[in-house]
Amino acid sequence: MAPAQRHTCFTYSASQLATVSEDDTCHQVKMDVSDFVNRGVRVDVVDGNELVVEVSNEDEVNSSAFHHNWRRRFSFPGLQKIESMTSTMSPDGILTITVPKTFASL
Repeated sequence: MAPAQRHTCFTYSASQLATVSEDDTCHQVKMDVSDFVNRGVRVDVVDGNELVVEVSNEDEVNSSAFHHNWRRRFSFPGLQKIESMTSTMSPDGILTITVPKTFASL
């Protein structure tokens, strides 16, 4: 039997959408960062339980520079293995971050 999944969607702007899901084994964050794939996507862990995704982009149009930066923070409740976190980028720019949960022994 597949584990039950819970999903939450957060809309940050017209082009950035994060889907956060959780099952019995892990937390998972999926984000469309296709506009930033070749220009800088950074994933960090802060304070042991907070996931930070930062992207930056610089464009030049008609001798004017435009900077696009954003940061998203995701806090996880206890019982996660943040040191075992993995992140992957699909060819179409979907960033998937998986944070396994720990299991408390009884």
